[in-house]
Amino acid sequence: MHHPLRIVMLLALLSSPLTAAPADDWVRAIEAGKLAFAARDYDGAMKQFTLAVKAGETFGNKDTRLAAALDHLATVYSVKKDYAKAQPLYERAVTVIEAAYDKGHPDLIGTLQNLAMVYRAQNKLEPAHAAYVRVHAIVEASFGKEDERTATSLNNLAAIEGLRGKHAQAAAYLEAALVIREKKAGAESAIVAQNCTDLANTHFRANQFDEAQKYYERALAITEKVDPGKPAVVEAINRLTQLLDARKRFAEALPLHRQALELLEKNLGKQHHMVAAALVKLGTTHAAMEQYDHAGPLFERALAIQEKALGREDIEVGKTCFALGRLYVQEMKYAQAEPYCKRSITILQKTAGPNHPFYWYAVLNYAVVMENTGRAAEAAKLKQLIEQLQKAKE
Repeated sequence: MHHPLRIVMLLALLSSPLTAAPADDWVRAIEAGKLAFAARDYDGAMKQFTLAVKAGETFGNKDTRLAAALDHLATVYSVKKDYAKAQPLYERAVTVIEAAYDKGHPDLIGTLQNLAMVYRAQNKLEPAHAAYVRVHAIVEASFGKEDERTATSLNNLAAIEGLRGKHAQAAAYLEAALVIREKKAGAESAIVAQNCTDLANTHFRANQFDEAQKYYERALAITEKVDPGKPAVVEAINRLTQLLDARKRFAEALPLHRQALELLEKNLGKQHHMVAAALVKLGTTHAAMEQYDHAGPLFERALAIQEKALGREDIEVGKTCFALGRLYVQEMKYAQAEPYCKRSITILQKTAGPNHPFYWYAVLNYAVVMENTGRAAEAAKLKQLIEQLQKAKE
């Protein structure tokens, strides 16, 4: 005859520490891994999430706890930029979630997005595109065609299409996202301004300058209403002026450069290095319009600010010295150009390096000075040096 108490004790023994241990181990490892990750102890996080994966494997290949552990471990590798190790972990996590639910379950969204980003980081654009397509289908089915999450997935599709050189398709996705955001957030919201900027950037890359300008202008108009007088306005101005300068519409760009300069002076003070950058942009536009008397003082003022704010050998100082040297070359004032040319070469060689185009331009600018001051042989040597550097980088 079996004693009832012994049976109860036996059942308790069988159902306690031995069978509960894997679940407890999984919880402890996940929590410890999260703490280590938050503290940027990535090696510690990796160790804990690896333990969580081992514990998760005891639950079977259809248990989402295994998928969660795989996702966490893959994220650590991704942060460490070890994408080759992150990729198979994310792929396996996707397989587990699909087995646990189905191929259209919303729990797949986060892991598929992470996987797409890892593909993208490795320049695996086709699988990245396929993953983003899947994400969009799941998001749209789960949350509806007019949800902000659907707009975000359209943005992701647009980004990958842009990288694939398919700018028309990228623009179409961004247009669809814009419609959603105009309806949900309002036509003059910050998120609509960002969407317009993304559209403008896409058209700019496709050399569709009229469309790009239209969206940059709209983004600026919205930003001026949403964040009047704030740095966001300067950023919007800079994007538009970059396009206008590229189109050689300098007269249109000039008042915008002045507006950006005034806003920066007001918000940051007249001696800030960002004010210097705005002075250089304004001076460069004046120089392009051959208004050299306006450009020179702007460059000189920018240089004085940069030397004080950044130091005499900062890369921005080198670039401004180059701008002054080039300005005097354009004016054929070679004696005034030479010291700035020499200084720009010295600084840019140290900061940008001899294989950077900044350095090449500075050397070639000095070669022009030499050619026009009786040193043609020395100029030829400089040009030959740059040709060799350019060929070696190809």
